[in-house]
Amino acid sequence: MIILAVSTCLWSCQDDDPTPTVVEEPDWKLELVENDPEPEWEMPESGIYQFSMTGIMKLSDFLEGYADETDEVSAFIGNECRGVVKAQEYNGEKLFFLYIRGNSAEKQKVTLKYYSAKNKKLYVCNELFDFVQNGTYGKISDPAIPPFEESGKYPEAMTATVALTESLPFEQRDKDILAAFVGNMKEGSEAALNALTLVFPVQMLMVAVGIGTGVGTNALLARTLGQGNSKKAAKVAGNSLFLGVIIYAVCLLFGIFGVKAYISSQTVDPEVISMGTGYLRICCVISFGIIFFSLFEKLLQATGRSLYSTIGQVVGAVVNIILDPIMIYGIGPVPEMGVEGAAYATVIGQVASAVLLFIFHMKLNKEFAHGTKYMKPEGGIIKEIYSIGLPAIIAQALMSIMVYVMNLILKFSPSAQTAYGLFYKVQQFVLFLAFGLRDAITPIIAFSYGMGSKNRIKDGMKYGLIYTIVLMVLGVAITEIFPGAFATLFNAGQSREYFIGAMHIISISFLFAGINVAYQGIYQALDGGIESLVISLLRQLVIILPLAGIFSIFVRNGQMGVSLIWWAFPITEFIACLAGYVFLKRIWCMKRREK
Repeated sequence: MIILAVSTCLWSCQDDDPTPTVVEEPDWKLELVENDPEPEWEMPESGIYQFSMTGIMKLSDFLEGYADETDEVSAFIGNECRGVVKAQEYNGEKLFFLYIRGNSAEKQKVTLKYYSAKNKKLYVCNELFDFVQNGTYGKISDPAIPPFEESGKYPEAMTATVALTESLPFEQRDKDILAAFVGNMKEGSEAALNALTLVFPVQMLMVAVGIGTGVGTNALLARTLGQGNSKKAAKVAGNSLFLGVIIYAVCLLFGIFGVKAYISSQTVDPEVISMGTGYLRICCVISFGIIFFSLFEKLLQATGRSLYSTIGQVVGAVVNIILDPIMIYGIGPVPEMGVEGAAYATVIGQVASAVLLFIFHMKLNKEFAHGTKYMKPEGGIIKEIYSIGLPAIIAQALMSIMVYVMNLILKFSPSAQTAYGLFYKVQQFVLFLAFGLRDAITPIIAFSYGMGSKNRIKDGMKYGLIYTIVLMVLGVAITEIFPGAFATLFNAGQSREYFIGAMHIISISFLFAGINVAYQGIYQALDGGIESLVISLLRQLVIILPLAGIFSIFVRNGQMGVSLIWWAFPITEFIACLAGYVFLKRIWCMKRREK
């Protein structure tokens, strides 16, 4: 949301109080540029390249307004600088006469770069051109104007024409200021955003360990109940809570002793270090909420009470949403806490969810006994839990690794990075449907496996896959038909075309991705933790990242468009789906022989 604010002396609108209310002049600062280091471009040595071409260019009117005599334009072919020049005055214009060196058979296209000393910003031309022996790019009579694209903090802009109504309850003056805010941005908000970015991997790792342990507990508990072994089921539940205590102890120690070193390893900005350390320390020290919520959620799902785990999730989310503005900005008796307020709101919501699910677990899970005596660790049970849960932990951790590396691959185009980030949100929304069905079919199949009922296992696999396919087809249809609506919803701006292109291509992968997620749930129910891990590795590391990296080479060379990279996703999911089918046939044959 964009908020417009006017600074002036505001008069009270109350008829019974004609006294003007005076406010202090705000200290609004415009910080639009994230500084880039000055590049050290060097001309290639003479004699290395046989030929050259000439570029005659000038800056756009916008960039010309910030031009400086020390500004430089360079030409790159691949990663090699092939020419550097400063602007010269010619007939009243500042022109760049750039000599670009090369060989007769250059396969890669020429990329232009411009560094603005005044803006401290590096701009890259988003239109590449071929190296032509003795050719020209632009003319003296008609200089080329390269469409340089800024990759800074705010590469997009909009223009707003605002007319103030004549009936305003104050007098307009020449020194009045009109400002635009995105959200409720205050000083330090950029440092806060940076800090939250740095803590994200640790947060995801905590969630991964908690969920992975819960997944292993879920499948083992459901299978044990299916076998009618309530005593072992009580030990499975108790050992999972013991593991939760150990996980929390590790997070607590890291929160006390390791947080500052972790944040400091990624930045030297003292403000970011302070914010990041404060936020992550709170999340780690009070991490028992997210850890035990993950465990109680899976304990309820294992006994067929998924509705109650959903209630716990909703309650935690609502508490978080309510507390966020109160604790961040300070409302009522609560002091303003900024980033630390966001952390407290998050962990309080998690604790609320965990407490509610603990009550549900104690009141409703009557299939097995409860008590601290069942928390005594047993190596065999812990091994069984992690034989299933470890692949889930790795799978969760792989998600953040994949997103990080994909951002590195797309680094050459900030718009493509933005488009991928936006699409990732849409993708997760669609795949949550598959995740929900996976969590439903895993205990059903595990219970049937424990009973030794082949028909119920086959029905669980059959209907689980059918329902998943139906939901994924629906997801594909929505994203294919309404990509423009999603682009408008996310205010995609300059990345709109990239985003729509990504929607059309990557959404094809939803069908195969949903099936792969269902396969993983089936594997986990049938003791196929390794197969589940292999599918995760194929989908999020082994195939997708090398394939996207190879495709990006063709894109950076100008031989293909960015859409080629998007095709890596459906190709990866399709190959993983074929491998998943082979694994399923093999596991099913093995289980049939065992029985």
